[in-house]
Amino acid sequence: MPGLKALIQCPAALALGVTATAPAFAQPEDLDVPANATWEHDWTEMEFPPNIGTFERMRVSAFEKRQTNVSASYYEQATST
Repeated sequence: MPGLKALIQCPAALALGVTATAPAFAQPEDLDVPANATWEHDWTEMEFPPNIGTFERMRVSAFEKRQTNVSASYYEQATST
């Protein structure tokens, strides 16, 4: 197998082939959620309230159309976290 021999002799070519076929990471899509409403995830019934203590929800994001993979981002202005 001349092709395999060439890859074995050139590890950089093998590494390039592996990284060139690696899947891209999903880009999140921000969902339209009213700022003062609790958002409930349909699949798990987990709730993301507008505030948790002094943290304010900034966004709810989905990583694919069915919304099985979601996240919520919270921010506290006082500590900038």
